[in-house]
Amino acid sequence: MNQRQFNILYQLTKEAEPITGSEFSQQFQVSTKTIYKDIEQINLYLKDCPAYVQKKSSVGILLCYQGFSREKLLAELKKSPYFSEINGVADLRALHLLVDLLLHTQVDILDWSMEHYISEATVRRDLEEIDRLFLPHSVTVQRLNGGIRIEGDEETIRNISRNYFLDCQFLSNETVQNLLITNGELEETLHHIRQCLTKFHFTIQDGYRDYLLLDMLLVKTRSRINKHIKKVKKFNLSNKRMMEVYLLARELLGGLVEEVFEGEIVVLAEALITFGNYEQLYFQSNSPIKRITRQLIQGVGDMLGLDLLQDQYLEQMLLNHIPAMIMRLKNRMKIKSVVTEEVKREYSVLYHVIWLSSHVLKDQFLVELTDTEVAFLTIHFEIALEKLGRPMKIYVVCPHNLATSELLMSQVKRLTGYYQHIFKVECDELYRLNFNSYDLLISAVQLDNVSFPYMHVGSMMSKSDKQLIQNHFLRYSEENVWLEDILPSEEEKQQIMLKKLLGHSIFLNEKQGNSYACIDRLIEATSNVNSQNPQFKESIFRREKMGVTSTYTGIALPHADPKEVEVSELVILTLDRPIFWGQNLVKVVILIAISEQDIDMYKNALLSIYKKVDSSSYIDSLWKSKHLEEFYHRLFSEVVFDSI
Repeated sequence: MNQRQFNILYQLTKEAEPITGSEFSQQFQVSTKTIYKDIEQINLYLKDCPAYVQKKSSVGILLCYQGFSREKLLAELKKSPYFSEINGVADLRALHLLVDLLLHTQVDILDWSMEHYISEATVRRDLEEIDRLFLPHSVTVQRLNGGIRIEGDEETIRNISRNYFLDCQFLSNETVQNLLITNGELEETLHHIRQCLTKFHFTIQDGYRDYLLLDMLLVKTRSRINKHIKKVKKFNLSNKRMMEVYLLARELLGGLVEEVFEGEIVVLAEALITFGNYEQLYFQSNSPIKRITRQLIQGVGDMLGLDLLQDQYLEQMLLNHIPAMIMRLKNRMKIKSVVTEEVKREYSVLYHVIWLSSHVLKDQFLVELTDTEVAFLTIHFEIALEKLGRPMKIYVVCPHNLATSELLMSQVKRLTGYYQHIFKVECDELYRLNFNSYDLLISAVQLDNVSFPYMHVGSMMSKSDKQLIQNHFLRYSEENVWLEDILPSEEEKQQIMLKKLLGHSIFLNEKQGNSYACIDRLIEATSNVNSQNPQFKESIFRREKMGVTSTYTGIALPHADPKEVEVSELVILTLDRPIFWGQNLVKVVILIAISEQDIDMYKNALLSIYKKVDSSSYIDSLWKSKHLEEFYHRLFSEVVFDSI
């Protein structure tokens, strides 16, 4: 048989109804006489099978079976070299129809049949093939007023279409590519994917590159007709790998479409977890931004009491992330994400620590960080903190071949991350090990008569082997989160925030004659952007005229109008001797200057101080402090309230 004859036979196996000779002649652009000769040749091919092609006058051509199932014949045909040619013209046409349904909100049956020189009945037969794809998944091909369209869950539509394209060898067939992709679009999309994967040091497993490319092409195609995955799945913040790939997924999509929907990001992130991994990172950036990045890391580490500068992975990921973030902020491109509120809720302490430390970015680049941008930074730091928990201990039993052993070790490292403890074990060492101390045992050698559990993989790991290892690693990661031991408590968080507000602005045993002199001294000690703003100073004195800010316990709390505050801060004075502030004798003064945007963030920290100022003994202990260390100790100490 030639290719055309094979295509005719294959189409007949797929159709339950007869097809006329004229329909075949239109499809293949040959005469009806040629089609009938093809039928004779097909019957010669089928002579050893209990099946034959029959021509029925005024009815058409159909395939008849005599004790030989359609499935068996299809299985035989799929072994043919002709099958690789997109499984016949009928399948190519059905594929073309599916692509048009993906490209347009609706396709007109008459127009489509005329464009492809086939009857409307043939189009409807092609639709049956598409129906078979979608119906088991609650997606329908609707017929309405002579038109057809796909209706159903967008994620399901894309998954089914992608898998169908892969089965049809979509990316290796230029004819099929041209159905979905405009000139240069394939290379453009590939280039963008490579750029993002290189930037994030992310590797896609063999066999999944086409999977990712098709997903990206479907995102572009469907977005053109405003079809998006808008339904957002719950984002699993306990899954460290999910948080890593979330930012990569956002960047991959951001380079393809104008508007990125949260549902699209989460779906792509889940796919990336399945078929990709981060590589071992190395430094290759000499950008000036590196200095600011290290300042940010050090600032966060100092507040948490941790040395995070040793984490090269964290530094490299921030070097990737921060330049794009700065560009977004400078161009006032405010992005929104459902992740923001989840991060603020789940990692409240870390979120606020990063917000406080991010002033280095604000000062250097003159930008205002948004909640969402701080949430993205929090994701990077949370990943770094998770690694401070107990690493996974993995034994890998390798075959004696050196090259195969090194390949296996490399694959395991890529699947689980380079900060796990991974040990290569020879077969003869196996029985001397303490297997109570390992978290995972992987063996490329079949182990007989062993009592301990292990995971058997091939020397060249299959996709299913890799998936099993990744699933085990993800379960381990979720069960071994030690953040509660690393992050400060809520009380410690308030202390961190107060220290941040105070900076170096605590002045002990100051000599001041009256309240106005005290306020002038306090303003002088504030940051330049506040102290040099006349409205800032005016708002403090205006508040004093409205009513005295001192209390009977010996403290005064003058404060600025939040609208006039550029930088949030506190300044504290203790006086060498008490002075009258209104009708009260005051010995400790705290200037409160909180900007409008920071009120919610610092509210609880300030309340922790407000709750204590009704204690005369507490104020007296602050006043008597001889040095800063003693003052801080007393500032955060428990309060004993005076008895009435």
